[in-house]
Amino acid sequence: RTLPLLARASVSQLRASADSYDGANGKPTFEWLPDPGDCPESLDDFVLRSAARAARRLERGADDAIEEADSQEPSEHLFVLRAVVEVSLAPLARKLRMVGVDCEIAGEFVRSDQPGIQGLLRVKVDTHLQDAALRRSAALARLIIVSPQKAPDTVPGVHYRLRATDADAQFAEVLRVFGLEGLVDLGESRCGICNARRWITLSSADVAGHVPEAVLASESAFYQCGLCKQIFWAGEKYNNSMDSLKAVVQSGSTPDGEGGARQLSDGGCE
Repeated sequence: RTLPLLARASVSQLRASADSYDGANGKPTFEWLPDPGDCPESLDDFVLRSAARAARRLERGADDAIEEADSQEPSEHLFVLRAVVEVSLAPLARKLRMVGVDCEIAGEFVRSDQPGIQGLLRVKVDTHLQDAALRRSAALARLIIVSPQKAPDTVPGVHYRLRATDADAQFAEVLRVFGLEGLVDLGESRCGICNARRWITLSSADVAGHVPEAVLASESAFYQCGLCKQIFWAGEKYNNSMDSLKAVVQSGSTPDGEGGARQLSDGGCE
């Protein structure tokens, strides 16, 4: 009796709103599990798939932008790699988002209790949600990226254990291991606040009163996340950050000078 009731409730939710979100943690109230046939079974499988998809994405070029990137049925080439990291690796996740990699932070959500705050102040972490978020990610066929100190038998799914300890070196390591170096020149990005890729282009008139006057005077193009509504602009800080990420990748920075070799491993898909 329980399963039919759950099915009917889920259908009702989907009919009520295709974009229904849980206000507590910003996640969909209902999600279909992926087809088991599309679920990578090992770390090697993740590496091969991500490198192949990145190559196809680069062939299409930056002009092949997809407006609704977070659709319910995303195209295969859209996500070159879908990952999740522990809260301690949040700086790595935000760097990966800057080049368009879909990377969640386990236990992190956008707070709704203080509407006036902006930037990373809007982000809150509930450590009690981290383990459940990692299990959910494993079930949704996300690669779990963990710190060098993480014991393999404590990770609930297929995972990659980093060798580097510095966020910049970790960024270069992930891009190298999974064949994603070309993404730094593609010009794509995801929201650093909520990880969505629903961009709305705004003019100076649209953001008047919502950004500092100095920024309004120096910038002409603005971008708003269609999900969390955060406003961004390509100012000096952004340009310097991108230049730094490109330099890290080009320098081949790796821990111990060994090219970021892969470490564990398999966990299967739930």
